[in-house]
Amino acid sequence: WTHYYAPEGYKNVISFIIGCSNSLALVSGLCSIDYGLAQEILAAVVISKDGDFEVTSGKTYGVFAAAVVVTVLCTCLASSAISRLQTASIVANCFIIILLFIALPIGTKRNMGGFNDASYIFGKFENFSDWNDGWSFCLQGFMPVIWTIGAFDSCVHQSEEAKDAKKAVPVGIIGSITVCWILGWLILIVLMACVDPDLEKVLDNPYGFVLAQIVYESLGK
Repeated sequence: WTHYYAPEGYKNVISFIIGCSNSLALVSGLCSIDYGLAQEILAAVVISKDGDFEVTSGKTYGVFAAAVVVTVLCTCLASSAISRLQTASIVANCFIIILLFIALPIGTKRNMGGFNDASYIFGKFENFSDWNDGWSFCLQGFMPVIWTIGAFDSCVHQSEEAKDAKKAVPVGIIGSITVCWILGWLILIVLMACVDPDLEKVLDNPYGFVLAQIVYESLGK
């Protein structure tokens, strides 16, 4: 809106600012995802070696840097190859989510005796940060929401490549936010139902990755 209605002399400046902000957002998003991937990979190594592996900042950064390089190489592929990778990614993610919904509750019931009740899942609040409760809630509570809302951004950036974009893009935006919202909400409920109530122990785990601790306690090695 500001680009189309701004005075002529400011349009280039506004376009430059929007371009820089988009670039920074996409770069930080890439780094965030690949850093999480590095933590997941190293947590799997620790579990596979029964704890006989030390996760250091150097090792984490090395895996992270390798993931960034692989991501960059993947983006250099032809559009048809990227499309196939995207489809494979969607299928894999959906499969893992369904597996989580099935396996984690079964493992928790068998190995931990039961689940946390609704008052714990929806009402328990513990602050392990140095911030006050209100600011900590904003930082930790709204981060997943940012990812959910930000998911529609990919639909906008691919609008020039979409068939019948004036219909496909709005459907993609609404569908993306809706699916991410519902699945994210359900994932959080399942995790909070299955997590050890002693959250301090869960956070201070030997794997350097909280989700690995939750899955390990419920399903074992």
